[in-house]
Amino acid sequence: MKDRAGWRVEGTVPPIKAVMTPFPYSIQARASVSEASSLMAEHGIRHLPVQEDHELVGMVTQRDLDRAVDPDASVRDLMSPEVFVVEMDAPLDQVLLHLSSHQLGCALVTKDERLAGIFTSTDVCELLGEKLATLSRRSTAGDERA
Repeated sequence: MKDRAGWRVEGTVPPIKAVMTPFPYSIQARASVSEASSLMAEHGIRHLPVQEDHELVGMVTQRDLDRAVDPDASVRDLMSPEVFVVEMDAPLDQVLLHLSSHQLGCALVTKDERLAGIFTSTDVCELLGEKLATLSRRSTAGDERA
């Protein structure tokens, strides 16, 4: 039996694909800062993978866009080309430890070298909150039986 996050009752660690946000929005490197800002605002996101055609080339964050001086500048000028990329079957615990030790806000998830998902610090908080709520409900149910 598994809970929503993909953990078995015995406590095995799920792969990142069980908890990632699939099919994330992305933007082309040649797009403007204003296009990226509009896309982020429209979808309420803070991380935007940057692609050139179908190749992942970087990441632009809301913080990057907030620092931009020229709204017509290219996303390529602001993006970070160094991003944390993992395959879909990467164990969640390893991804979390890497994010924490390198103080990163997200991981990009790929399948066959193509962008398949994203896992952000917001996803981490949601996952932890759900797990704690599940544990709390179990604990409360156990107290009622006693």
